[in-house]
Amino acid sequence: MEIRITITTFYNVRNLKPHTIPVSTALWDPKWFHDKTQPGGVYKDKRGIINGLRYESFAPGAQCHNLCHGQLCAQNPSSCMFLRQYAAQLARLDFGRTVAELCQMARAVDARACEVALLVYEKPDNPCSERVALCEWFAAHGLTLEEAI
Repeated sequence: MEIRITITTFYNVRNLKPHTIPVSTALWDPKWFHDKTQPGGVYKDKRGIINGLRYESFAPGAQCHNLCHGQLCAQNPSSCMFLRQYAAQLARLDFGRTVAELCQMARAVDARACEVALLVYEKPDNPCSERVALCEWFAAHGLTLEEAI
């Protein structure tokens, strides 16, 4: 069975279906996303959804540091140096390897995993977000990231 890849916000983890594996793409995760008492911080929440997984290659790298200027970028995201650098970071990734690693990560924690939900902070209507670059990168490789809800 193939694993579907979707995208959503950290807030929507509470709405994910069983066997959907949320994976952080953020530089910093919300504190609740990791259980500090468990090895690696990975745990099942009260609904049985696994929390705490991260895909480090999607976290904004050092080249993105201090490049976002908030409201200025939101008015014209195409001029945002942070988003440009983040897109360049994604462009250096091997798509096939990335998808394989995401699927392997999901199956390692749940053999019945059917979906990986990439987590971002920003809602779909925010044009100044890593979400946009992730969606564009996947689309360039023929995969549309739908909202996981």
